[in-house]
Amino acid sequence: EEPLLTQHLALRRSEGVSVNLNYLGEAVLGEREAEARLQSYEALLSRPDVQAISIKLSSIASRVELTAFRETLEDLKPRVRRIYERALTHRFRWADGSVRPKLVSMDMEAYRDLPLTFALFTELMAEPAFDELQACLVLQAYLPDAPIYQRELTRIAQARVQRGGRPLRLRIVKGANLAAERVESAMRGWPLPTVDDKLHADANYKRMIEYGSRPEHAEAVHLGVASHNLFDIAYGLVLRED
Repeated sequence: EEPLLTQHLALRRSEGVSVNLNYLGEAVLGEREAEARLQSYEALLSRPDVQAISIKLSSIASRVELTAFRETLEDLKPRVRRIYERALTHRFRWADGSVRPKLVSMDMEAYRDLPLTFALFTELMAEPAFDELQACLVLQAYLPDAPIYQRELTRIAQARVQRGGRPLRLRIVKGANLAAERVESAMRGWPLPTVDDKLHADANYKRMIEYGSRPEHAEAVHLGVASHNLFDIAYGLVLRED
């Protein structure tokens, strides 16, 4: 809320800190609310003091039908295009002095959103209109599938860079919806889509950081190491230097 947002952004920028804005309470309950949220994202990206935002499928669409995968995907594309086009149009002067498009990250909540979110992100990034945009995808390390998706994203990004496009960005998180996934799986009698324990989530996280830090991969996909764990952040910094 204003004027606190303007003051906070100015303070953080004076400290050399980048700010990523994310609306809380993302899930929308109808198409009117989804359109209002889209307009809110566009308004944020139009501000000269905003450099990065995060979005989720649940915040821009009230109906995500996985049994109609392709139809849902095609319905979502124009909505995300609006956000990406605004990020391209309203540029930001970054810390290195360059003026580049703003950064839009595509987050995920539930496991069921993973294939659709990945397809939406990669298909839009394959469009020449967005070659100049360095967009970000978020993957959750507590999902056993995450390293597989990371490898596919890297392959797509390498092809994109070879044709002259900007590198993509991947933010690796451990995952914040474990309790919800356990409850839904238990209620429906489904296998748990996450790893069984934190040890395996941590191991998966380190595996993904190591893969993403290899020079041939890092040239095409820039990593964001998102963790509260000091040792994981240090591990990422040491791998980057190496």
